[in-house]
Amino acid sequence: MTPNPCIMIRYKSQKPLTLKGFDTPLDIILDLENRWVKLNDCIPWAELAENYYKTLEQIRRNPYLQYFIGLKGFRLEAAFAPSLLINVRKCMG
Repeated sequence: MTPNPCIMIRYKSQKPLTLKGFDTPLDIILDLENRWVKLNDCIPWAELAENYYKTLEQIRRNPYLQYFIGLKGFRLEAAFAPSLLINVRKCMG
């Protein structure tokens, strides 16, 4: 039986991290009013991660969804790496 990717990897909230705890080159002080800092504080990352894991499981079990996302055929493996959400977050800033 294929292991459930939703159980294997779990998102760990980084909310306790503050700008003071964020390493920057040359000890640059980041602006609390920066739009990316504000956006990060507005996005419910843990909730998005939980929904993402549910979506992964739904796609893994549903041939129609696998067809819809463009897979060549049905497979039991996860269609996406569970770490994709983390990579998307990094790309968003």
